[in-house]
Formats: sequence, C-alpha cells, structure tokens
Amino acid sequence: MKSNHWLDVCRASAILLVLLSHGRRLLLPIFPDAQLFKFGGFLGVEIFFVLSGFLIGSIIIEKSSKSDSRWHWIPKFWGRRFLRTYPNYLLFLLLNWLIIDTWRPESAPELWRYMTFTQSLLSPHPSFFGEAWSLVIEEIFYFFIPILMLFTWQGSAMRTLLVTLFILLVFSLMMRIIFVCLDPELTFNQVRSTALLRLDSIMIGVLTSYIYCHDKIWRDVTIKAAPFLALLLMPVIIISMQPDEVMDDSLLLKILLFPIANLAAAGLIIFGINLEVNNLFYRFVKPVARWSYSAYLVNLLVLSAMEFYLPNVTEDTAILYWLGFIFATLIVSAVIYNVFERNILLWRDHWIK
Repeated sequence: MKSNHWLDVCRASAILLVLLSHGRRLLLPIFPDAQLFKFGGFLGVEIFFVLSGFLIGSIIIEKSSKSDSRWHWIPKFWGRRFLRTYPNYLLFLLLNWLIIDTWRPESAPELWRYMTFTQSLLSPHPSFFGEAWSLVIEEIFYFFIPILMLFTWQGSAMRTLLVTLFILLVFSLMMRIIFVCLDPELTFNQVRSTALLRLDSIMIGVLTSYIYCHDKIWRDVTIKAAPFLALLLMPVIIISMQPDEVMDDSLLLKILLFPIANLAAAGLIIFGINLEVNNLFYRFVKPVARWSYSAYLVNLLVLSAMEFYLPNVTEDTAILYWLGFIFATLIVSAVIYNVFERNILLWRDHWIK
C-alpha cells in the first residue's frame, strides 16, 4: 500500500497517546487526575496493532497473490519483517539488560526467551523490558500467518487469507474466553500482554485491509460504517480511564474491550484514509510517525533515567519534567531512527525486494 498521510497521522497519534500515558506520573503533583491519561497507553497500542495488520495485510495479499507458488513469497516476507523489527528490538533488549542493576532495576531475564519472542506466549509478559509485550504479539503474527496459509491453502491467496483470518480470530477469542473464565483472578493487563490471547487485534487490521482493498461491496459498507465505528473510541476511552480494579473485576472487559477498541481503530483508519492532510501539519506529523517505533522502545528508558538521576518531581518542576520527558524521547528516538533504524531499512530495501 502506498504511503498515506492519514496513516502517518494515526501512527503519530498512537505514539503520542502512549507518551501521554507513560508520562502522566510526572504531572500528578499539580494534576492528580492525570491518572486518567492511562487510557492513552491502552488505546495507542491497539491503534498500532490495527495499523500493523492493515499495512501488512495488503503486503501479504500482494506478495502471496503474485508468487509462483504458495510458499515462495514467505522467506522474503519473513526477511523484510525481521529486518524491520528485530534490530531495534535487539538494541533495546541489550540496553535494558545492561542497566538492570542501575536505573531500571529488574531481575535477570531469560534472554533466550526474549530473543525468540517466547517470553509471553501463554503467560503474562515478565516485568523486564515490559514494553516488549506488544512486539511479541506482532512477531508471532508475522511468523504464524504464512505457515497457516500454507496449511489452509484454498486455491487462491485471498481465499486462503480469509480462512486463515477466521481461524486465528476464533482461536484467539476462544483462548481469551477460556483463560479468563478458568482464572478470573487474571488482571486486565495480564490478559492484555499474553500473546496468543491477543492475535485477533492484528487480524482485525488485516481483515480491514482485505475489505477496503479487495472487496468492493463490503468496502462501500465499511466506508459508510467507519464514522460510527470510530465513535466507539469515546466509550473505549471512558472505560480505559477507569481504575485498574474496575478493569480487573470485569470478565466482559477482559474479553471484549480489545476487539471493540480494534474496531474503533479500524473505523478511524477508514474514516480518514481519503482525507486531505494539511501540508504544514504533515511536516510535523511525518517525522513523529517515522520515529514512532524507536520512541515506543525508548520512552520508558528515558522516564526511568529521569526518575533515577533527577530530584523527585514537585509542583514546581512537574511541567518542566513532563515536557522534558516528551522532548527527550522524541529527540533520542530521532537520533536512533536516523543513525540506526533507517540505515537498516535502507539496507533491507536494497537486498530484499
């Protein structure tokens, strides 16, 4: 799918929502209700999931449809996705491991599990490098969907993808229902960070891509429904503002809030995908969107460094610290993107078409 300004707006908005959520503790001395900003972490990541599925879904359809066999496209797909996500992930895994005895103290992790994205397949993500939980879900998606397409081949790539989507959507939802019902003590965040219970979030993005790009009848229906789906963002925000205990005590929220948020994100994407984005505004949005992956990985490191090395936040320093956190995260992520991430991507694009 060609570059689309609205998708960059969604990506930039998602990372800014995550930063709003993670930085909220710095505002508590002057704004106790800043705790409500925790909705940003939940919603931002769910938008990322749907965006990822929407973009990768179109790639899967294109590559698998043009391939001269049902499997020839898979190695290049895996190679490109590996080089998109793994180098940055490995860099920040190493950084987090190096500081476990200093400004981000944690118990020593099983590094082999992190390096293979198996640290949270059927159990909640460990506390070490906690932000990696969403990357496990994405990597499991990248790995399994081509394999499932091999085993469910229906004669055409698009029919096969639909069957695969149905299997993964049902599997993930049923697993979440089973886990939550068998262990009601599981917290919302524990359910949220268990990879095999969450694959349906990305699948909703893939399904949205299929409908929008390859099914004219359902595309028209989806475009008409998009504004109403996007309105679901309001109840999602209100619910995810609630105290953790409210979320943890509700079996329905632990099962259904994720797909509701994903449908809202899908509606947001389709609602604005053909909108004209002001050029001046886009000049700000575009770099933030490009830096978003690095910013996601680095922001909690920046926050923990500030809390370790700087005096405790007070009423007088709250705004200064909060702005410092936002700008430091964006500056560091810009450097990492331009010095490291971008060069890996250029090398990938040169060698793996």
